Amino acid sequence: MTAGLQTFDASGRIVLDTTSRTGRVIGLTTITGTSGSHSDSGLSTGTPFFFFATTSPAVAKAVTVTISGTTISWTIASDQASWSYLLVYGVY
Repeated sequence: MTAGLQTFDASGRIVLDTTSRTGRVIGLTTITGTSGSHSDSGLSTGTPFFFFATTSPAVAKAVTVTISGTTISWTIASDQASWSYLLVYGVY
């Protein structure tokens, strides 16, 4: 028998179902400069994801992120390197 948590909206539609995939944040790191990387063994416990928390409007164009194994690597466009970005990452 499957066990989990389901939540529904007012119309009875499932909003959250923990028996499928629910992400969890593993950590965060501040990224600056033009490139770098961060390793976290927790990235091997599921399918990795990431998102940014920043005040820069150009983050989608400025930062390239790759995840390989337990390492997140990034490259920041040189014209955006003066900004700092908060990279939040986890697995689902």
